[in-house]
Amino acid sequence: MGEQKRDPFGGVAEPTSCMPGNPKNRKNIPLKSGCIDYFPAALCGVAMVSKFGNDKHNPPGTPLTHNRDVSGDEAESVARHLAELDGLDPESGLPSSWHALWRLASYVQKQAENNGWCLPAPAARWPSKETK
Repeated sequence: MGEQKRDPFGGVAEPTSCMPGNPKNRKNIPLKSGCIDYFPAALCGVAMVSKFGNDKHNPPGTPLTHNRDVSGDEAESVARHLAELDGLDPESGLPSSWHALWRLASYVQKQAENNGWCLPAPAARWPSKETK
C-alpha cells in the first residue's frame, strides 16, 4: 500500500471521502452549518454555472458531470472572471462572480485529489481516458 498523506485537518486522509478519517476531526468540519448555511446563494450560483457548462459541453440530456477534459486552466479563468467581478458573463448571462467561484472550487477539488486527500469527486469524468 502506498504512503498515506496527511489531510489538512491533521488526520490521515480517508481515500473514500474528503472528510478526515479521524471522527474527532470530522466533527470539526461543519459542512452544513459552516458552509451551506453561510453561502446558500453562492452555492446556488455555482450549481447554475455547473448546469450551464454541462449543457454547453455535452449532448442534450447528459446528467451533470464535471468533464475534466474541457478545461484545466482554473487559475487563469478565476482571474479573468475576477477582472469582471461585478459584471455578467457574456456567454451564460450569469454573474462573473459565480463563474469565478465555480472555477476556484474546481481548483480546490483538484488540489485535494492531487494531494491524496480524497478520491476524485463523484461527478468527475475524463472522456479521453474512457475511450482508450
